[in-house]
Amino acid sequence: MDNDEIVRVFVDSKKGDINSQKIILSLMKEYCHPLVLVFYPNVKKLGIDYSDLEELILEALFNIYKNVDSKDIYDFKNLAKFYYLKAVQNEIRYRTRNSRNVYSNMLSFDNPEQNVELMLARESNYNRDDLRDVVGDDEIYKDTIIENNAKLTIKERAVIILFLNDITVKEISQKYKLTYQTVYKHIRNALKKIKSYIEIKYKDEFHFL
Repeated sequence: MDNDEIVRVFVDSKKGDINSQKIILSLMKEYCHPLVLVFYPNVKKLGIDYSDLEELILEALFNIYKNVDSKDIYDFKNLAKFYYLKAVQNEIRYRTRNSRNVYSNMLSFDNPEQNVELMLARESNYNRDDLRDVVGDDEIYKDTIIENNAKLTIKERAVIILFLNDITVKEISQKYKLTYQTVYKHIRNALKKIKSYIEIKYKDEFHFL
């Protein structure tokens, strides 16, 4: 089936033709299945199983229906892969965010003898996306912060965990009765330690300017 024919079937499927919808879904599965096999070994540690990855094919198709006009389909195969990759990426971000919230819920700021709940804030001059460059993926997050191999203080850990969970500086300062300046200081110190640790242990994978 060439691309022009696929576009015709796609248009019919958007109009509600059941047989056309079955054909388009079958093509989506054919094009995306190799990606399922590639992703599965890497995402199962986040709790994303094989059936989840297969269900994301249907989500990708819904997003194509929602966002793409038939006149813009020049290569349906690559379009299918692109929207599937976006669906998997969103699922990974969702699972990662939830796993980090689980970590933070296990912590207790009131008891410094145990793991500490340090929840830091987000402000205009601190961007969550920038933090990804420093903390990296969940394995590094656990290594540097949860297991505290970056040697953060109790308050530094508390602040950085909250920060990564989108808690604002104002909310952190109110929660722990700290000034804004103190909160920012803990953020800066924590990031500096984490970055130094990553540069040493993960020097082959990460390079900083």
